[in-house]
Parts: sequence; C-alpha cells; structure tokens
Amino acid sequence: MFDGIRKPVSAQQLLECGVLDKPTFNKLIKGEKTVPEVSEDKKIFLKGTGSIAGVKVGSSEKMSISEAKKQMLMPLESADLLLEAQAATGHIIDPITNQKLTVEEACARGVVDRGIRDKLLAAEAAAVGFKDPHTGKSLSVFEAMKKALIDKKTAVCLLQAQESAGGILDPNLSVFLSKETALKCCLLDQDLVHALTQNPQCYIDPDTEHRVSYGALKKKCPIESRTGLVLLPLAEKKDPSKLMFDGVRKTVSAQKLFECGILDKPTFEKLIKGQKTVPEVSVDKKLFLKGTESIAGVTVGSLGKMSISEAKKKMQMLPESADLLLEAQAATGHIIDPITNQKWTVEEACARGVVDRSIRDKLLAAESAAVGFKDPHTGKSLSVFEAMKKAIIDKKTAVRLLQAQESAGGILDPNLSIFLPIETALKHNLLDQDLVYALKQNPECYIDPETEHSASYGSLKKKCPTEPRTGLMLLSLAEKKDPSKMMFDGLRKPVSAQQLLDCGVLDQSTFNMLIKGEKTIPEVSADKKVNLKGTGSIAGVNSSTQGNISFSEAKKLKIISEDSANLLLDAQAATGHIIDPKTEQKLTVEVACIRGVVDFKDQIRLLAAESAAIGFKDPSSGQLMSLFEAMKKGLIGETTGLNLLQAQDSVGGILDPNLSVFLPKDVALKRNLLDEKLMHALKQNPPCYLDPETEHNVSYGALKAKCNTNTHTGLHILPVSGKLDPSKLFFDGVHKTVTAQQLLDCGVLDKQTFDQLMKGKRTVSEVSVDIKMFLKGTGLIAGVAAGPLGQMSFTEAKKQKIISSDSANKLLLAQAATGYIIDPRTNKKHTVKEACARGLVDKENESILFSAETAAIGYQDPDTAKFLSAGQAMRKGIINKDTALQLLQAQDSVGGILDPSVSVFLPKNIAKKRGLIDEELYQALNKSPKCYLDPDTQQPTTYASLKTKCKSDPSTGLLLLPKPKQSTIRGLRNEVSVIELVEAKLLSKSDADQLNAGKLTTQDIEDRLRPYLGGSTCIAGVYDEASNKVLSIYQAMKNGLLRPGTTLELLEAQAASGFMIDPINNLFLTVAEAYNKRLFGPEFKEKLLSAEKAVTGYKMPVTGEIISLFQAIENSLVEKGHGIRLLEAQIASGGIIDPQHSHRIDVNIAYGRGYFNEEMNKILTDESDDTKGFFDPNTEENLTYLELKKRCISDEKTGLILLPIIDKKKQESSKKNTVRKRRVIIVDPETGKEMTIREAYDKKYIDYNTYLELLEQECEWEEITITAPDGSMRFVINDRSTGRQYDINDLLEKQVIDQSVVEQYRSQAITINQFADIICNQATHKSSSSSSSSSSSSSVSSSNLIPEPSGKLSVTSSSSSMLSTSGTSASLSSSSVTSSTSKTSVVPVPSITSSSSSSSSSMLSTSGTSGSLSSSSVTSSTSKKSVVPVPSITSSSSSSSSSTVVSRPLSPTVTKTTTTKTTTIIEKCSSSSVVAEKCSDSLKQESHVSITLSPPLEPVGEVEPVGAIFDTEALEKISITEALNRGLVDSITAQRLLEAQACTGGIVNPTDGKRVSIQEASQMGLIANDMVTKLKPAQKAYFGFEDLKTKKKLSAALAIKEMWLPYEAGQRFLEFQVATGGLYDPEKGCRRSIEDALTMDWLDQRMAQKLQDVKNHTKNLTCPKSKLRVSYNEILDNCLVEEGTGVKMLQASSISSRGISSPYNVASAPGSKTGSRSGSQRGSRRSSFDLGSSLTQYNLTTFTSFSSTR
Repeated sequence: MFDGIRKPVSAQQLLECGVLDKPTFNKLIKGEKTVPEVSEDKKIFLKGTGSIAGVKVGSSEKMSISEAKKQMLMPLESADLLLEAQAATGHIIDPITNQKLTVEEACARGVVDRGIRDKLLAAEAAAVGFKDPHTGKSLSVFEAMKKALIDKKTAVCLLQAQESAGGILDPNLSVFLSKETALKCCLLDQDLVHALTQNPQCYIDPDTEHRVSYGALKKKCPIESRTGLVLLPLAEKKDPSKLMFDGVRKTVSAQKLFECGILDKPTFEKLIKGQKTVPEVSVDKKLFLKGTESIAGVTVGSLGKMSISEAKKKMQMLPESADLLLEAQAATGHIIDPITNQKWTVEEACARGVVDRSIRDKLLAAESAAVGFKDPHTGKSLSVFEAMKKAIIDKKTAVRLLQAQESAGGILDPNLSIFLPIETALKHNLLDQDLVYALKQNPECYIDPETEHSASYGSLKKKCPTEPRTGLMLLSLAEKKDPSKMMFDGLRKPVSAQQLLDCGVLDQSTFNMLIKGEKTIPEVSADKKVNLKGTGSIAGVNSSTQGNISFSEAKKLKIISEDSANLLLDAQAATGHIIDPKTEQKLTVEVACIRGVVDFKDQIRLLAAESAAIGFKDPSSGQLMSLFEAMKKGLIGETTGLNLLQAQDSVGGILDPNLSVFLPKDVALKRNLLDEKLMHALKQNPPCYLDPETEHNVSYGALKAKCNTNTHTGLHILPVSGKLDPSKLFFDGVHKTVTAQQLLDCGVLDKQTFDQLMKGKRTVSEVSVDIKMFLKGTGLIAGVAAGPLGQMSFTEAKKQKIISSDSANKLLLAQAATGYIIDPRTNKKHTVKEACARGLVDKENESILFSAETAAIGYQDPDTAKFLSAGQAMRKGIINKDTALQLLQAQDSVGGILDPSVSVFLPKNIAKKRGLIDEELYQALNKSPKCYLDPDTQQPTTYASLKTKCKSDPSTGLLLLPKPKQSTIRGLRNEVSVIELVEAKLLSKSDADQLNAGKLTTQDIEDRLRPYLGGSTCIAGVYDEASNKVLSIYQAMKNGLLRPGTTLELLEAQAASGFMIDPINNLFLTVAEAYNKRLFGPEFKEKLLSAEKAVTGYKMPVTGEIISLFQAIENSLVEKGHGIRLLEAQIASGGIIDPQHSHRIDVNIAYGRGYFNEEMNKILTDESDDTKGFFDPNTEENLTYLELKKRCISDEKTGLILLPIIDKKKQESSKKNTVRKRRVIIVDPETGKEMTIREAYDKKYIDYNTYLELLEQECEWEEITITAPDGSMRFVINDRSTGRQYDINDLLEKQVIDQSVVEQYRSQAITINQFADIICNQATHKSSSSSSSSSSSSSVSSSNLIPEPSGKLSVTSSSSSMLSTSGTSASLSSSSVTSSTSKTSVVPVPSITSSSSSSSSSMLSTSGTSGSLSSSSVTSSTSKKSVVPVPSITSSSSSSSSSTVVSRPLSPTVTKTTTTKTTTIIEKCSSSSVVAEKCSDSLKQESHVSITLSPPLEPVGEVEPVGAIFDTEALEKISITEALNRGLVDSITAQRLLEAQACTGGIVNPTDGKRVSIQEASQMGLIANDMVTKLKPAQKAYFGFEDLKTKKKLSAALAIKEMWLPYEAGQRFLEFQVATGGLYDPEKGCRRSIEDALTMDWLDQRMAQKLQDVKNHTKNLTCPKSKLRVSYNEILDNCLVEEGTGVKMLQASSISSRGISSPYNVASAPGSKTGSRSGSQRGSRRSSFDLGSSLTQYNLTTFTSFSSTR
C-alpha cells in the first residue's frame, strides 16, 4: 500500500490508473523495488507539489492565510479562495507548525475561522468526494458538477488548484492524475479540459487585488527551504481598524472614517501602506475630528479672561446667557477652562469647580448631544435627532444644540465622536429634512451677554476674537460691577445694593448708576441714611445736676421713674442699639450690660426687645423672624410689639431684621413685616410711653420732639428737671437696695457725704466705692485653692475629701450668713436656692444653708412678722447662741453685723445701738470664739484666723484657703484620706489628731484597720479532707468536689469582697491578676469581672459616674437578688465596700451615707432573715454566707478561711427517722398572738396526742452518728429547720437525761420527735432551774415530762365530718368523693386553720403512720355531733399533708352552723387525699375544672409550653398576665413564660389552648401592650430572623451566631424550644434535633452539650408556688394538664416561705417579705419543687349548696 493524499492506495490501483508502469509494477512484485523507493518516484501523483500553504509578510514574518485575513493584510475574498484551494487539494495547511489538517481539525484548532467551515467542507469534497444525495456514493468534482451539486465556475476553480498542485485528484484513489488520465477515468470531460487549458483567472492576487490564475500565484511563491512549504509573499500593510484617530470624546479608526466618507480611498490606501501617518491625516481632517472650537470664555475689561461660570458669578453676564453658552460647550464635546486651556467632561468640570454643581444636571443633558442620549428602553446610545424622536428632548432644545455643533464643525455623531457635514449626517440618520431646514433658518437660540438680545451661536462666534497663544475663542464683554457685592452699612449688618433694589430702598436708575460706577456707595448711603441708619432713638436724659446720663443711671438716681426708663431702653434696643450718652457709643445689649451702661437684671428683657432689630429665633425651625411674625407666634405680646414698632417707625420705618434696614410702612406691609391692623394702629399714634416729667402716657414721636438734638453727634437727649430726692437715691446693698436716707440714718453715710450727694457734687457710684465694705462686705472666704484650676468650691473639696465635711459645712454656712454662696470658678454669687440648682451645694445641706442665709435676709418674728437679725433671732429663741455666734462672727469678719432691714453691714457698736446684738453677744464676739475648724489641723479656730491663711486669687481677687496637707492610707484599691476614715467612723478624731501630730504612723492605722482596708475574710479555698490538701475553689470544682454553680457563687463572693484569693500561695489578687495566674477558668471571667465592680464601682452608661453596688441595683445595672447576695458576702467578710473611697464600712454607716435605702437596710441588718443563697456541698443545705463561713476551718499556716470537704470514708453519717415537714404556728384569736405548739399544750388548747402529732409535723429532727478519726463515736440529733443540735453523750454526762430515755428511743418505744421533745424540755428545765442538784434522778420518762391529761377526748375516724388520711404514704383507690349537708354543733373557741398548700378544714384528722383506704367511695352524710374547736393552728408547709386537729371542751356555749360547701380533691398514686370544707354565709357558684398532672417524662415529639396558671387558692385557671396582676408570679417569670410560648409557636389562649401571635394576644388582652415589644425577639425565634442579603429565615441558633440575637436571650429561647420538642427551623417549619442542629452548623459542640443536658438548664424562672429558682424543663415536668383543651397549667400560690423572692425581679415575689433576699426555702434543698409527689392524674370537683345560719 502506498500513502495517497487522504488514504492508502494499492500498487494494483496505481497500475490500473496508469500511475505505475508495468516494469515498475513487476519489480515491486518481485521485490526488486520497495514501496518507499517507488513512492519517491511517484511523489507528485501520491502527494502533489503542494498548494499555497500561507503567506510571508515582509522579509520574515510567516502566517497562515486565516491570520493574514484577520490582520487585514489581504482581501477577505482572496484569502477564502486560497483556503478553498487548500481544502480542494487535500488538506488545510498550518504553516506555523507545518501540519496538514482536515477542515474539521483546522476549525477545532483555530487554524481557520468556524465562519467559513461549510464553505471549506464543500471545497474539501473535491479531494474526498462529494456525497451523492441519492445513492450516498462518493462523487468527483466533475460528477458533482454534472449532478448540479456545484456550479461549473466553482468546479473549474477547484480543478485548477488541483491541476496546479499535481493533477486532477481522484477522490476514490486519493491520487493526482494527469488531465489525459483523468479524462479517461471520467474525472473530466472535453469541455472542462478546454476550460482548464484556457488558464482562467479564478483567484485574486492579494497585493494587486486583480484576478489571477492559481498557477500564476504559485509562481510568485518561494518555497521555504526548511519545510518545503509554498508561501505567498505579501507587501506589509497596516490594519485600518487599528489605525486610531482622536475624535471629539473618543478614538475612531481609519476604517470607520473611510466608511463614513471622511477619508477618501487614496488617502485610506496611503495610510494602510504607510505612505501617510495618522498625525498627518489628522491635521488634514481636524475640522471633522475636533471641530472649530466653541466659545471658550469671556474677556471682561480690566478683569481680563475668565470662564463663563466665573463671569456669571461676578454678574458680568446674565445667568441665562451663561448657562446656554455652557450647554453649547457641553454639546460640542467639552467644558472649557479658558484659564488653564483645558477641556473637561461635565463631571470633571463640576469636581474642579469650573462650573457650579447647581447646573450639573442641565449640562449633563447637553453633554449627551456629544456622547449620546441613553435610550430608556434599550440602553443604546442615541443621537440628538433620535432623542428628539423619542421625546427625550424637545425640538427647540435639539435645534439649539445642533446649531452649536454645526457652528463648531458639523453635526456630532456620538457613536463615532466626529463632526459630519449636514449632508453626511442626513445619510447617517443624524438629521431629517425638517431639522436641516430649521438649521438653515439660523434661529436665534442664544442670548448676547452684551446686549441681552437673542442671537444665533454663529453670530456670537463671529464676535469672538481668537486668543493667539491658545487659539481659544473668547467673547469680549464690557466690565460691570456685581450688585450683590456692593455692600452698604445697614443698621446691624451689611446689606447689598441688590437687596436694597429688591426691597425698594434703591430705585432702578440709582441702581444702574451704581453698577456702571456713575455713583459711589458713600454718595448713595448719604441719600438713603434714613433707611440705612434711621434718625436715631432717644439716647438719654439731661439733668441739671448730672448732665447727660443714660436711662439706667437716671433710673438708679431716681431722676426718672423705672417704668419710663425701661420703656425707653426697650425702644433703644428695638431700634438697633443701646446708646451711652456719655461716650456717644452705640452698643449691643450684651456689651452694654458688660460695660454697665444697663443693669444685668434688665438683660433678658432688653435682649427680647433687641430681637425686634436682629430677628426672633423661631423655636421650631431656628430661622429668624420679624417682630410681626413673633407677635403672630405668641413670642411677644401685642402691647409690647406695638410699643417697639412705634419706636422703629419714629426712628426711620419698620426695621427688617433680615436686611437690617428701615422700610416705609407700606413696603413693610408688602414684605409681611406688618398687617393692616398693625398699620392702622401705628397711624393712630398711640401713647405707648411715659413722659418722665409728667408721668403721663405719650407717643415715642412726641418724646422725640421734646428732645434736644446734638448737631455734632446727632444724639437725641431728653431734658428733665434736676431735683434729687434722698429717698430715691438708691445704693445696692447685700440683698436689696438701700436709700441714701437710710444709709444716713444708720450711720454708714456721714452728713457731709450725704449733702454732696443731694447737691449732685457726688454720684451714687462714686460714694458706693467709698462705702463698699458696708454695702457688700469684703474678704469672704470663697473656696479652696485646689483642683486643676486652683479654684474649688467647699462642696467639691468636701466631696474630694480635700477638707472635712464639718469644716466645709461651717464655711458654707458663713458664706450663706454673709449674703451669698460663692462659685470661685465663675466668681459669681448665688442665693442658696440658685446654688442648689447649679449643684454648687448638696441638696442635703439646703435646709441648713437656708437657715444660715436667713441671717442675711432676716428671720421672721413670729409675733410681729418683722425681719430680725441673727442676734435678735437668738433672743427670741429662734436660733441658739452657738449658732448665732458662728454666723455673726463670719459677718463681723467680712464687714460688720448684717442688718437685714437695710441689707448692709454695720460696725458692732452701731449694731449694738440699733439692737441687732445685745451686750452679751457684743462681749462674746469681742472674745473671738473659735467657731470654725482649721482644715489643716481640724482644730477649732476663728473665721478671722482662717482669713489670714487665705491667698487672693490673681484672676478674681477672691480669698481662697490653701489646700490642706493630707495624710492617706492604703485602701482596697486606692489611697484613702484620713478625713474619709474619720467620716466613715473607722477612725476617731483623736486618732487623726495623733496622726497629724506624729504620735501615730500610717502603718499603725493600716494595722488597726486592716479588716476595712485590706483583704477580706471570705472563704478563700477548699480543704479536701480525703487528700489532706488545700485547693483553690476552681480546682475543687475541677476535682469534682464542688458543683459549677457553687463554685461561681463562692468565687463571686471573693471578687465582690475585695480580692480573689490564692489559698496555696496566700495571695490576694484582682480578678484580672487571678485569671492570668489561672486561678479560675475563662467560663467565669466575665461574671467575676462584673462581680468585682462591687469593689471598684459601677459606671453609669451616660454620665460615666462611679456608683456603688446598691445604686447599680437601683439603676438596673445589677439584678436585685444577685446584688443582695454580693452585699451579704461583703458584710460577712468585713463590711460593705465603698467603691468611691476604697475601703469597707459598717452597714449602718453605709445606710447613713445613702448607699442604700431603708428597705435594703432592713434586709441587710435583719439577722432573722433566713435567705440562704449559698450551698453546703457536705450536707447539701442552702445557707447564708455567714452560716457557711461558720462551718469553715482556718488554715493554720495562712489563717485563711477554708471550706472543708468531708471525707465520706472517715465519717459515717446516718440519718434516721428524718422528718421534713412544716412549721406550725398556733394563733390565739382572742389576743391575736402566736404560740408555739408547746405553749398551746401548756395552756391546754390542744391535747397530748395533738401536741405530739403537730410537733412531728413542725420539726425536722435527724439522727447523726459521727465517727472521729480516732475511732470514737458521737451520737447527735439535729433540727434542720432551726439548726439546734444536742450531743446525746454530752447530755448523758451532764445528767440532763438518763440512759433509760435513750434506750426507749433505741427500742423505738418513742419516736425521734418525742425523744427530741424530752431533751428540749429537760434542757430548758435544767437551764431555767435555780438549783442544779435536782438533776440526779435516775430516770426521765415522757409520761413524767409531758403527762397526758386524764380527761382526754377520744376521737374516732369514722365520723362523717372527719376523714382520716395518711400523712406519709397513704394509698387511695377511690374514684369519687361525695359530700352532702351535715349539721354540727360547735363551741365557739379559737378555730384551727392550716395554711399548707393543700386545702384542709378546721375539723380534720390525719394519722402519722402509714394507712390504707381501699373503699371505692367515701361519703359524708348528715350527722349531729358536739365538737369543741381548738385555737387556730396555722401550718406553713410546702407538703400536701394536713395538720391533725382534736377538739376538747372549753366552754358550754354552743352555736349551730350549717356546712354549705365541700371541696374534694382526690389524688391517685402515692399521694394523700384531703377533704377540705369551707363555710360561707352567702350563695356562691363554683365552676367545674378537670385537671391532669403529667409525670416527669422525657419529651416525645412536640410538648406544649406552659399556657396558664392554676391559682391554688381560688382554684381557677387564669392567664399568665392575670397571674402577674394578682401577684402570683413575678414580672420576669411572667415574661419568660410568655417568651417560651412565643418562641414555640405563639401565645397560648388559656380558654381553648389555641396559639395566636403577640399582636393578636395584645388585642385579646392575653398580654399587656408593653409586653409586645419585649416578646418580639422570642416570636422571631419561631418565625425566623430575616437575612437582609439572602432573604432567608434564620433560626434562633443562627441568629445568635450572627449576633442578631443577644446570647443570654437566645440561650433562653433555645432551652425553651429544646424542652418543648426541639429547635425550630423557620425555613422548613419543623423541629430539629440537637444532632441535626450540629450537622447544620447551627451549634458548636459546647453549646450542643449544654442544651442536651436538660437537667442543668439555666434556672432562670421563679416557681410561683415554692418561690425557688427553677429551669423551664423543671416547670414543664410538674405542670397540670387540663382535659379537653390540653392547656398546661403551672400551680401558683400567694402564700410562700418568708424571705423567698424571685432572684430575677427587683420587687419581692408575692407573698414574701418585702425586699427579702433570694434563696431557698428553710430546710429545702436547692432546686426542690413544691408539687408533692409525681402525680399521674387527679380530679378536682367543686359542688355548690346553700347556706343558712341560725
């Protein structure tokens, strides 16, 4: 076989077709020649001479024909024909890799474009054969032509290529054959042979683009020597699509310029061949590429060149004209900055400030004419014409923008970014004939800035000279002045010429002259002076004695009345300024007050009047309002408003506060400065002012008319007569004014000075300086030179412990007694009331300071109501002598004895003459008593002595005490001043004196007060008896000796008591230090840091103030129950910690300092309060911290207190006959007093059996046998309810009891209660007996100690009104109890009441031993029986058994009573049955309730949450909200029960058990409105938290991870969901197991384990019955379930053990002692639940009957 073109061919086939001759064939057959040898000879036939494989560009670059076509190095048609020739001759050739490929391979490898694949496959068929559409046979080119599969022209073209490559290709043999052979083989016919002989020009020469034959092209091709490839040489050409020109806004290719007619063919060819460059052609075509430029800017006279925006700002051209020219710039491509000669886009121009942002949108719209408008539907770029057609812009705008473009070079094509002639634009659909016509009309679309007439853009351009250097076209403008910058001086602020024109002050003619410079501002100002400045208000008065003086001075001198002066001052302020007639200055009210031209007391009123000139501030918007607007808004009264407007009108017109100019009334009316009513009132010229001479009402204009006007200054001065009245010459005293006459009478003024005053030779001001000491006093001690400013008030110094409280308080009293409390920082004087309001003195000192201040303003005589001095008040017994001396000494040291009647200081001798002090006080003051305390030494001293120690403050002149030298002692965290220790009553004053004297050292004090200043005596660690090791508390937990909860409580107690303690190394550390030393783990860190704040103080969130633990509780920063536990730990370990002063204090001191209120004080000081918040791991009892400490031991080495953990192997403890019952209280109804059981028995209210049985129910006696390490044994009985213990061995040794009693107990002849009672009685008898010799009796028996009465009444249990039940393990199988009316005769003595959790009647007997009832029913029938009731016995128990009551006769009186109602409760399984009878005197209807109590089983599937509360007293089902209102549950527990509902499906309707949303529940009244917000997060835990990005609903677990849900709340919701059946998936609407949640990455391993351990779920609720802390899971385990609805009900009772409240509620739980601490019930273990035994079901039925009493 030989290799043919596309397939092998045999030698036989080659022989038959004439390729092989016979001799060669024979040699092949004989093996004389090989196939390769013959193949070489016949290569032309087998492989051909090769087609044109590719092209060679220039001298070296070789590429495929496809690549050359892509790079536009050859015409497309030429390239495609050559590729077809390749395919027709057998293969597509890749000249780069020298590979021959089929068409499919070539397409796959990218050697040819897939776009011509079909064309090439058709050509390839000439080599492989055309497929006959009918037979499927392979056809040659000739046969395909005959069957019309291809035309003759194509056939000739393909055959010519084959012939030039080696011959006619036989597709069946795949070899080239000569024409003759092909003719014989029917591959050709004569016609085709002739056609081929003509050598037709079927191909195109890529260089000349002329037609040419394939052979001619091959002849041009050199053969590559290395590969043998035939490569067509090409002259190098450039790709016109890559020859880029700069258009207006973007580049444009030569190809596109050629296509749109901008480039002609010759230019295009020269570009491609490199005969011309892009820059050369760009110059020729600049008009089209860049245009002829738009108007770039303006030149304005002397201002020179500027941008159009700048010219607009400087008002050199109309805004409208400027905006249109800027739009023309944008429409022609760019905004031009003529200063920098830079072109910008609109956005760039705005960013660089070349144009204002205010017209950005307008310019962006115009710019779209250059870059294209965006089609709102397709997003394509539209031309102006297209935008107009789509109504994006109107025709007028389109014409205007196109006119600018045409003037700049042509119509701008936004896609090509070049200017096109109108004709070309018309062809390119950039215009239509209508627009062409409109443009030819040359419309005037723009405004000439010079003439302000309309003009075309072209005409404007013609006016523009071209700047030689830049080529910019600049419009020449004459210079204009900017009227908005031509400023005139208004009354209070500048006003522009433009504003004056707008308001009518300037006419148009004057305005134009101003702008053109024909008039100046001073000239116009002079003409408009009345409007700008007014004619001036009345400046002051002229007195013959005083000359020109201000109204304030005239008022003080009583020259004019106060009312007249005030009105005239208001008029000045309202017309712009307060005038000082002496200095001729015009002042603002503020400045006038500072300079003393007006009094400060008038400042507020004058500021209000001044607002008429400068504007009133609108309280809503903050904008300025005119006087008229202020009157309308009620900011100023109508009368006052009219007064001020009349003054303005008389001065120049109505003052516009915004412009600060006077306007005529008619103009003011137009500008809303007046209304018609006011205008009419002003025209009436009302008499709004007072004439100072006549005191008659007069108008302001009339007063002005009386004035003398100074021609030089223009001031209007009102003349007044110069008479002076000494009773009207007023001086400022300490607290009030005093007349010159009064000062003369009291001796402060001498006759000479008085006469000079009267004659006007001296003024009040001048004389005031001379007598300042008497008027104001001098040298008051103002404060302490301390603090950062060196000025500190006494109150602040006291707070910072710089001086003692006593010293500070005395000095404050001195200030108050001399007139004012002084603020040394502001140098202002305040009354006591003002000082309290400003925090300058403490509120607690207000009353005593008021009393001291009375020494200055006068004590009121109770008889005459006159004001008395301090001395006179002492004589009347209003104040004592010591107080009087103290206050008077301060006054005397400052200036004299203060006379409150005239409010001046008087010398002691004058004061004595005037009766202000008597002789005794006079002498006492002369002896200089030591009424004050020296802050340095704390020794008594005089006020004058303290003054000598003071220094004058350089800035204020105030006297300030130097900062005392302080001794400090090291406290818990910081240094503590000795003063603080004295005030805390930890240190006596004498100790402080000794310390100051050097007789005591600070170390002495530290040693003495170590318990208060140093470490605490809290429980430091644990002693493990088994290993004989001391362990830290945390390590004990790690070793399994302590529970985590107990560990946290003990560690919190340490942190809250001062320090964390390392018991191994005896170190006291902060929480941070302890954590670094790994004294506890990270799980406790945050909680311990929080507990430590009880030592360091809590920071208020807003103010940053450091507050104490109690204050933190009050501000809800710390939960109350938790806070109380920390306070108890502090008390038990040394005292309450004062965080501000870093030491401990006693509870009473803390209370006195206000660290907690009275309620908290009672809680903390009540020793009988049995709150037990700490856990004894040995006995599993709940104890107070103090009780737990008492059970601790002391470390011999360190002295630290350690909690011992008893070794169970060394100590055996047995508890026999342990009875855990109730406390029984017996109330005598006659006296209302409570009695013990023993007292009731002694008084013969109860018999012996009852006594024993009640005793058994009350006490919690247990027997303990203790084996010591030495093997000795101790026998102890212990009452767990009271903690009483009796050592039996010790009692036997002391002969309190004898052995026979013990043996009776051992033989079980007597119970443990009887045994304990004998011991208690005998022990009491022994202790109370006067003689101890009688204790030698050989035996003590119970019958001897408690003799049973001979007349004991026998009581049987068969009575219908007495039902006997077991108190321990009774079993009932009865299914029903029926009650009927019974009559009983009762003797009226004290009744018996049981307050246990089950209902019991006053006639009820219970047995103390086990019993059984097997009857199927118990019926109470009518019977008559005489019964003697006994005193009321109240049993406060949490068990379900009732107390035993046995009656005995006491009185012969009998009353008949009919029992009317019987409530029966039957409990099945291991519970007791109780029949409770209640008597009623009225008809009562009770409902029937059927309840099921579920056993504590693991939840299977979904479990309903607690849906209601069962009130065990009212015996009814109520909602949780109702239970909260009744006080049965606390607010936190109620909220969490509702949260559990919301996060598991919705709020439960207790009526039918259906779930509703929180909104619906609120509308139905199931929850309060304020609860809706609180429950929203819980509801989201069910419905899902929406992810804003993904819109997915996240579960509560994921919400916690994403921090959308706070951890604490989220943990609650998860626990609620787990307890009710699983975590809720809001996306799928189903529950998920914890394993699912782990898999779904909702939870981490730690969280999953925490949720899995349901027994250790957080105890975050308070049981509404037992008042213990419980988890939700525990709540569910003990619920009642209502039959029918399935609603789960939680039992609740208002009766609770004393002192137990919700640890989560600030308010005490209902039924508990107010403010009692959180803890567990007496004797009950932590987490115990008061629901009796696990009950399967009980039925509760209530029957109704009628009642009558005879």
